[in-house]
Amino acid sequence: MKKYLLIFAFACLAYTHAQAQTQDSTKKKDMDRLTWEIAYNALPLLNWNGGNGQSILFRKNVEKYPKGQLVVKHRAYRLKTTFIFWDSKPNYPNSRIYNGTTGGYGTSSPDETYFNLSISAGYEYQQLFNRWQFYYGSDLATNYSYNRQKDTNASPKEEVIKQISSYGVGLKPFLGFKYFISPRFSLSSETSLYVGTSYHKSTLDVTINGVQKTDLPEIKGVRIEAAFIYLSSIFVSFHF
Repeated sequence: MKKYLLIFAFACLAYTHAQAQTQDSTKKKDMDRLTWEIAYNALPLLNWNGGNGQSILFRKNVEKYPKGQLVVKHRAYRLKTTFIFWDSKPNYPNSRIYNGTTGGYGTSSPDETYFNLSISAGYEYQQLFNRWQFYYGSDLATNYSYNRQKDTNASPKEEVIKQISSYGVGLKPFLGFKYFISPRFSLSSETSLYVGTSYHKSTLDVTINGVQKTDLPEIKGVRIEAAFIYLSSIFVSFHF
């Protein structure tokens, strides 16, 4: 289904491109006159490893006129939200596998729930070359994630629930290229680097034969994170 949606989206863009050529809208002044932009990250439709989650980007394009200079500077403010959620159940609830840690038999896969919300805001610099645009800048990114895993064993009767929550903040420099199919539609891709810190907390609840263990401590910590994502997004944008 995702592939058909992607094909349909690109077909619409191709039609818009043909209409734009007919109307002779290839001039640079037509490509940079629209202020607002909303973009959707299409990587999840391609099942790309770096494309987890649903991302929406809002951008406000502005023009700066440096004092004493005749050249206009193209800039933009941006706001991006990314949302990830899944709730998976064991593939084979009735199957039994040996658990080497507890010495019992459990389900083949855990019952797992995962949630992640990321919000970032930033500023970018733009260079226009007719239909092409090169841009770069940095975002201030924040995120919250929650993960819950539940494992059950049949012999002995055991239930293990692990919960992990995390809060993070960091800087995310980026650079990208954009191609205007028409004044209202464009495609762009980005590369990004993330450097930040996060606070995480982990709890473990274990119940054996109906008796809950109460001597399991919480695990808390702060860590430094860094990641380079060579293809972090492929945006399909609408300008207005």
